[in-house]
Amino acid sequence: MNRKLNTTFFVFLSFFTFSISGCGPGTPAGFPPVVPCEVTVLKEGVPLPQVTVILVSEGTKEWFASGQTNASGVVNIHTSLGTFTKAGAPEGTYKVTLNQIPQVEGEKSQQELFDMSPAEKAAYQARMDQLIQDSRSFPLEFGSHLTTPISMEVAKAESKYAIDVTQWIR
Repeated sequence: MNRKLNTTFFVFLSFFTFSISGCGPGTPAGFPPVVPCEVTVLKEGVPLPQVTVILVSEGTKEWFASGQTNASGVVNIHTSLGTFTKAGAPEGTYKVTLNQIPQVEGEKSQQELFDMSPAEKAAYQARMDQLIQDSRSFPLEFGSHLTTPISMEVAKAESKYAIDVTQWIR
């Protein structure tokens, strides 16, 4: 009898504990189901590192899917809604934006900029803007879903995609 009472108490206590604490934070309302999505960005067959890839759905704009390529030009896309993020992307059609922030030699520290005269700052900023423009990997139209020439279809049957930008960038 005592053993049955202990078992009943344990089951009740377990059920009560799980009902109060739950199983951790759940998927937020409106978050779509996702499928694995690995994108490789190439130019003339050479992987492009440090490229920010953003998939912009032609449907909802509540969530976004993005990531940054590694040294091998590969990014595992993650979908985010607020602070919740999950690996993969929802099935669907996307416009793909690409941006690669160029590394420019000779950037000044905040203190060095503070110590410059207004004329020196203006000349420095103009020079830096030109260096960034000259070293930009992608034309500006690749940075907006409204102007990018790249689109892709994410499907459950696929998980790896390649984007070769050779045709757009010489």
